[in-house]
Amino acid sequence: MNAPFSHRRPHCPYCAETVHSWHQGAWIEPCDRCKRPIVLLRSPLDWNGPLRMRGLLDVASTAYGFAMVVLVVTFVISDMSAITFAKALTLLLFVIGSILCVDGGLGLRSRIDRTWKALRFGRVAVWFSAAKIACGVTAMLLVTVGLGL
Repeated sequence: MNAPFSHRRPHCPYCAETVHSWHQGAWIEPCDRCKRPIVLLRSPLDWNGPLRMRGLLDVASTAYGFAMVVLVVTFVISDMSAITFAKALTLLLFVIGSILCVDGGLGLRSRIDRTWKALRFGRVAVWFSAAKIACGVTAMLLVTVGLGL
């Protein structure tokens, strides 16, 4: 069943479209307009706080950024070998390549793109989505090189 929202209706964190319903017990739902996955999460600083809607691709990109910083800092301050660093970097390239390919594919399908906090529609969104797919495929090609190490 659909859970009605009391008070003000929430909006999609990607395209700002009003979310009219959320299935009871679901943690992840697609947006009706842009088809991006939305997840219900609590703030990492307040685990007892309310659930908030976040874009799953945005959460994954943020986790990727933190993991990249941790990897570089670990490489600099520890005795991590260059081959271990390259293998960990390969794993992170797979993550960001997957995110870019999925976001680009959904952008081609919905003709909606949000890059650098700018929301685009139509032909421009298709071009940005195609560029995201190209970058994701390039990252995947680099992953194949990294797997050969």
